[in-house]
Amino acid sequence: MEVQKFSLANTSATYATNLAIVNGCYCGAQEIVRLSRYSEPDDLFDSAIAGFGTGALLGKLQGDHSRGESR
Repeated sequence: MEVQKFSLANTSATYATNLAIVNGCYCGAQEIVRLSRYSEPDDLFDSAIAGFGTGALLGKLQGDHSRGESR
């Protein structure tokens, strides 16, 4: 197992990038859900669906890729 050292600048840049990705995906997903359900802009159910879908997508994209591999 390799130990990786991250600098403060790299860690901050990674968090900022992930925050921008999450924000963009969540807002886009919320609008898609709102338009497909013909609901009002402040519907909390749209937020729940968008949050769940965004979390699933980002978990798949940024998840641990070593699972399921046999070594």
